[in-house]
Amino acid sequence: MRSEQENEVIYQGDGWIMVRTDDDNLFDVLYGEGYERVVLVNELADGTFEYIIGKKSEDVVGFPVGPETEIGTFLFELNKLEMGWKGSNLYGGAPMNTDGSRSILTPHTVASLINFTIREGTAIRSSDSGMSKKQEGEIDPSLIFDEAILDFQVDAERLGRVNYVNLDNAATTPPFLAVQRGVDDYLVTYGSVHRGAGIKSKVSTDVYERTRDVIRDFVGAPENFYVLFTGNTTGAMNTAAYFFSFLEGKVAVSQIEHSSSWLPWIKTEGEKSLGNRRVEFQHLPEVQEHIQEAGREMVLRYSLDKNGEFDLDGIEEMLKSNNIKAFVLTASSNLTGYRPDIRKIGEIVHRYGAYYIVDACQFLQHHKIDMMEMGIDFLAASGHKFYAPYGGGFLIGPKIFLDQFLPYQIGGGNLPYITKEGVFLRYKNQLAHDPGTPNAIGAVAMSVALEKLKEIGIDRIEAYESRLTRIAFDALKKNPKVRILVSDLHLSTVLPFVVDGFDSKIFAERLNREFGIGVRAGSFCVYDVVRELLGIEDESKVIEAVERGDTMLIPGVIRASFALCNTERDVDRLVQAVNFITENKN
Repeated sequence: MRSEQENEVIYQGDGWIMVRTDDDNLFDVLYGEGYERVVLVNELADGTFEYIIGKKSEDVVGFPVGPETEIGTFLFELNKLEMGWKGSNLYGGAPMNTDGSRSILTPHTVASLINFTIREGTAIRSSDSGMSKKQEGEIDPSLIFDEAILDFQVDAERLGRVNYVNLDNAATTPPFLAVQRGVDDYLVTYGSVHRGAGIKSKVSTDVYERTRDVIRDFVGAPENFYVLFTGNTTGAMNTAAYFFSFLEGKVAVSQIEHSSSWLPWIKTEGEKSLGNRRVEFQHLPEVQEHIQEAGREMVLRYSLDKNGEFDLDGIEEMLKSNNIKAFVLTASSNLTGYRPDIRKIGEIVHRYGAYYIVDACQFLQHHKIDMMEMGIDFLAASGHKFYAPYGGGFLIGPKIFLDQFLPYQIGGGNLPYITKEGVFLRYKNQLAHDPGTPNAIGAVAMSVALEKLKEIGIDRIEAYESRLTRIAFDALKKNPKVRILVSDLHLSTVLPFVVDGFDSKIFAERLNREFGIGVRAGSFCVYDVVRELLGIEDESKVIEAVERGDTMLIPGVIRASFALCNTERDVDRLVQAVNFITENKN
């Protein structure tokens, strides 16, 4: 848009544009640029807004202006009832409250209402009770996130200054407003956890320990299971790999598993194989090569079939033919969103005496999980994936198992006493696995986030996020240059795709630079699957490039991932941006 510096594009798409300005003459300029419908908004000194709404011709339908909506009403569940659109055929005045005051609706909210009206083909009408009814499963992000997060402003080359659209939620999520407030409240009484006789220490310890109960309850873990705090899922898997290194047998990991759920087992099992043979290796590189080689022999991979799903017969054959001590499963793929039948696979795993370890970091914030019902022995997750980015994660497992081992880490706080001979006595509880001063803030943040997810309702969350992903999926499918790498059957909250004629990393950068949209491009730590999806059989050139420090040849795809902070307006911008870039390669 060609505008003066003080004019700010707030929304652009669906054949209409909203601009923050006090220049009424912009109508003709914007009509001349091809827009059929225009909204000009001006923020008044008291924080309210006035809008002038116009359409280029009277035959433009599905827009809230003119006689057809003169007595109609937009209603929105705020603190008070809002308002009617008034105006002539071509121009409408400000949306007014019933008492005649200016609107308290923000421009972004009005944009959402207009888009909803355009999609539905009719204005939202008031019900007999005077309250509007939201769509089934509708969730209002403005009620659960800080406004500063949702309205974070960036400069986009094509749109001007706009709110940032975060579609990289599978990597990390913003904090709930309740989490921010919960952490702030906890900090008021924060003291040394598990240490000190002062009131702050006692309060801090009590709150910290209660977080384990909240987490255990949310995932349906038995009461006699420990909740061990880690930094993230990577830390949880390294912890689990340490414990299982004391048992005989092999480990089974899926082809689609994140490297954080695969490599810790290779490293630990490889180190175990060294034993007293360390002296055989005179140079460090030889040691590292041996660790990887020996580890890979002990960590087996089970594959996906042609439909991108696990072959249950193949899994059973692997368990039958090998002494598998630990079976690792991703509850939801971070690349394709594929969610295997956790319970059914667990039944097979237990049939052959293996422990069942599930990585739920892409699952529990989107779908219901119950460790007892699904037969899960160990569960790992990261707080930053479920709106608690304060450095917390956890590994949940049975007390009867964990009490048999020395802790993964040891030092102060997790030992009650050390004798003068240096013999340390240990706890037989969760404290044994809680060394040093714990990340109490991370634990509290996770606890508050899970309580908020429970309050909103997992079924409701699943419906809301699935609808957003479905809208994006159906729209992008229409673009012949876009190849979506997930089927209807596996559609969850992640949307992986590639674009013909474009490098994925460059395409993702253009989405960010030109349209203020954050996605991710890469291999997502699941290189096998990416190579298979892209049909790459010979990786020799990739290896050569990486060894000389060049990472540009590493194969990658684009991933948009949706969460509670997103709206249909975000989907609209993504689709419009993808369509624009594919039509304007240069």
